[in-house]
This record gives sequence, structure tokens and C-alpha cells, in this order.
Amino acid sequence: MWKYKCRSQLLSLILAFVAGFAMTFFLNSDEMFLEMMEGTLPNEVMSIFVSNPWIIGVSSGIGFMGLLNVFLLISLISVANTGLLLMFALIAIMMPDYAIMIGVLAIPVTLVLNIYGWVSLRMTEKKNLAKANIKGDDDIVRAFLEHHQLDPKYEAIANEAKASVKKINFALVLGLIAEFCALFFFQNLIISMILVFFCVMGIQYLQRIRAASLNNISAILINECNPEGCLSALIYFGKKGNHYKLKNRALCAQCLIYLNEPELAQQVLIEFPKSNVTNVMAYDSLMGYIYYMLKDEEGLNRVKNEMESVRAGTGSMMMMIKTEELGAIQNRISLMKGDFNTCKKYYLNLLKRSVSNLQRSDCSYYIALISFVQEDYVVAKMYFEKVLQTGNKLYFVNNAKNYLSKIENSPLLEHQQEEMNQPMNNQMF
Repeated sequence: MWKYKCRSQLLSLILAFVAGFAMTFFLNSDEMFLEMMEGTLPNEVMSIFVSNPWIIGVSSGIGFMGLLNVFLLISLISVANTGLLLMFALIAIMMPDYAIMIGVLAIPVTLVLNIYGWVSLRMTEKKNLAKANIKGDDDIVRAFLEHHQLDPKYEAIANEAKASVKKINFALVLGLIAEFCALFFFQNLIISMILVFFCVMGIQYLQRIRAASLNNISAILINECNPEGCLSALIYFGKKGNHYKLKNRALCAQCLIYLNEPELAQQVLIEFPKSNVTNVMAYDSLMGYIYYMLKDEEGLNRVKNEMESVRAGTGSMMMMIKTEELGAIQNRISLMKGDFNTCKKYYLNLLKRSVSNLQRSDCSYYIALISFVQEDYVVAKMYFEKVLQTGNKLYFVNNAKNYLSKIENSPLLEHQQEEMNQPMNNQMF
């Protein structure tokens, strides 16, 4: 998991250095700043800094890197051991000078680890792509188009989402430029710190909006049950000239799963960023579905073990998500082993709590399929018909039609319907 954070951490450290250098370089003539420096540094050192302002900038940049490194170390410790986290946080609060010194001294190690993690991750991904006999997203899109067509109806939605993301990215860049310009013109330490605070808050707000920009695209799958249309929108969204860069790989994999393309879904997830607990659980859940479709029981057991080892923290929401995902993977293992009664109860309970057409169709299909195998054709017919009502363009729909045709031609259906009607007739008399 840590390797997926290396690139962002490395860029964050570089930006911290640039921010620290720029802030102090532009503020070196501010009286409050100079007074603070004079109260901290010896006169000999202060005279050197005054005559060489770039040294102040470099030192401040390293200090900013060290401060950020403290937070990165705390974040790393929080994953490894909660007890050490509390101890380290207490040291940082009680002795901030020592904490920053530790952060500064650890900068070379952090940089080396981040560079190693980033490079090794890219090499692993390229190795897995080569193993799958593809080079990247262009090959995945090409394979998809061999059996499916892009739906031009959803290009407008993709372009709208793309335009929103561009506007947000442009606003982020403008905000950072405005921040540095303000630091240069105001040259006041207090105002600068206030501006930095509001800048950070604004960046977080814009990032949340950017993350929600794909909601209209995901609704095509979740509400409309149209995986081909949803993936078409994602492909249009990720198109750059004659090349493609797929965004939201989890949603792409879901679309391919419901198009009965598990191999392609597996290829999409090769570059899925497992950078946090939520992403790891999403990856394991999707791979569990893929392994079930590929009839790979060993793979299913492997992702189950990985899911069990995930540290979801102490939050009730994360624990609930982990329990739900573990239950889904275990249910697929039970389904492969032929424990149909347990699986049927699972899907019936899940169907009661379903809030989307996609989940209703998924549950109805497997309830119908299990009932068909158990030769309970009355129940199977009822749930296959529900799949036809909500499934739209899921691959379930064609399968449901085929099973309904077999059920209608089976003499057992009429016999079971008569048996169900007999108690009702007896009650009437």
C-alpha cells in the first residue's frame, strides 16, 4: 500500500521545499520576520543569512520539508502501531523542535524510500501488463471495442465532466499563483500564514468537487444499469488525442464485470491505485467478483485473506464496509462450493437493503439462478422476470431470457404451479 503513496509524497516534499523557499525569500525584508530570525539565530549566523538571502530560502525550504516529513512519519506510524502513534504525537506536541529536527534528519531516507517505491511500483505494473500481453489502456480500449461499441449518446456527459475537471484544475493553479503573488506583494508573516491556511482549505474543497465530477457517469451504471454506456463515457472522458487514459478504474472494472468481460476487468485493475484502506477493500471486492466469474477458487480465498488482514481502523463505518465486503467474498466462495441455501438467504437479505437498480438486478439474478439449479422454477421465473424489469443492458438480461425460455418449456413449472394453487383451493372450500 505504501508504494502507491510514494509519488504523491515525493511531490508533496518538493512542493513543501518550494513553498518554504519562496515564502522566506519574499519575506526576508519583513521586519517581523527579521526580528523572529534575530531572536532565534546567533548574530554571526544572522549576518550571513542577511547577506545571502537564498540561504534563508534553502534553510526554510528544508524546514518546511522536515515539518511535512513529521506528518508523513506520523501517518506511517499510525498504520503500523497505534501505541507508537500516540507516543510520537506527544513528543511532537511537547517538543516540537526535536520533532522537526527528526523530520529534517529523516528527509534523505524519506526521499530515497519514495523514489524507490515509486520506481519499483511502476516496474511491477509494467511487468504485470506485459504478463497480460498489453502495454496500457490503449490495448484495453482496443480489446473492448472488438466486442462492443462506444455509445456516442454519452460523449456529452463525458465532455461535461472533463470540462468541470479542467476548470477545477485551472482554479487550483490560479489559487497557487495567487498565493505566491500575495506572499510577494504583502510581505507580512501573519497575513501570509492566514493566506496559506485559506489556500489549503480551498484546495481541499476543490478536490472534493473534482472527485464528485464523475457522479453523473457512475449513475449510468448504478441507476440505468447500462455498463456499455457508462464505460463509453469513461473512455470518452479519458481520451487524449489518439490515446486513452482510463479514470476511475474501479468503475471501469465494474462495467466490464457486468458486460461479462472478467479478463478485461482484471487488466484494468493492474494499475488500480491501492493507496488507502478504502481502495484496498474496493480492489479486493472487485477481484473477488472477477475470480468468481473465472471460477478461480484459489484466487477467491487469496483476496478473502487479504481483506481479513486489512486494518480498517476503529471507525464504525469502515468496520461495517469491511464486514460487508468480507461477507460478499465469502458468499461467492460458498456459491462455488454449492452451499446454495446459505447463498440464497444472503441475496434475499441483501435485496431487501438494495438501494440501486444495479444491486437489485444482481441479487435477483443470483436468487433466480440458485432457484433454477434447485429446480424451484416458480421462484426462478419470478426473479428472472425482475431481472428483465431492472437489468436493462446487463449481461444478466440475455441469460435471464434464455433461462425463462427453458423454464417455460419445462413440465415441472406447471406441476409446481398446480401444487402452489392446491392449498389455496383447499382454503377456499
